[in-house]
Amino acid sequence: MPHTMFALPLAIYTIGFFAFWTLAAASSAMTCFLQKPAADINNFCPLKPPERPLGCPRRGTPESCCE
Repeated sequence: MPHTMFALPLAIYTIGFFAFWTLAAASSAMTCFLQKPAADINNFCPLKPPERPLGCPRRGTPESCCE
């Protein structure tokens, strides 16, 4: 009978262990899914320099603010 008294806590710890790792894996998967693309982080602009709005620092014209 002593082994049955130990079986319930062991089952609870086992379920908790796998639940914790499932949550950790789900959190990591959501982080990868929701992260921004590298192009957004690195200020990638799909527009050619003349098509960029006035004041854009990467426009390359004299009226651009930061060049």
